[in-house]
Amino acid sequence: MVYSQGDLEWEVVLNADQSWEYGIVARPWVVVEDGKFKMWYTVGNPPPQSSSTASGGIAYAESTDGRTWTNKRLSLRAID
Repeated sequence: MVYSQGDLEWEVVLNADQSWEYGIVARPWVVVEDGKFKMWYTVGNPPPQSSSTASGGIAYAESTDGRTWTNKRLSLRAID
């Protein structure tokens, strides 16, 4: 995920560094509540060419500044 403040100032703020993220983090949805950023985002990878089954789900993370995300956890896992 990237963060932008102003014109063309982009910074990567979330990487797929957990095994359950399957190499992809995408489609963030962020809410600010009581001074805390709360983000839900999709994780997963497309199915391999030899299979029709993909792995993925919806994950959650928190931040106090919108740049450093902690408390990452898988909230909902897709099961085929």
